[in-house]
Amino acid sequence: GRILTNAPSNYNFNLSGIDTTRPTATITVSLHGFTSGLHQVGITLNGHALNTASGAGLLPYSMTQEIPTGWLQEGGNTLRMTVTGPS
Repeated sequence: GRILTNAPSNYNFNLSGIDTTRPTATITVSLHGFTSGLHQVGITLNGHALNTASGAGLLPYSMTQEIPTGWLQEGGNTLRMTVTGPS
């Protein structure tokens, strides 16, 4: 994986077959601590702010959130992640 810093890092991915009849979708972003301190990562999906992912130590952590289905795009999508707290 990539190391996140206070400089934004984009993760591009493709989606197909989005069920637009459903009002919401669930997104989970999984990360892994690279240092022994606390971690806070700000996340956006296609320009929409998501909840902050928080963790501690050299352990995996994640953020799960229900989002409007309209935030997802057929084809290319972008998650932007930026360290916003101690690390």
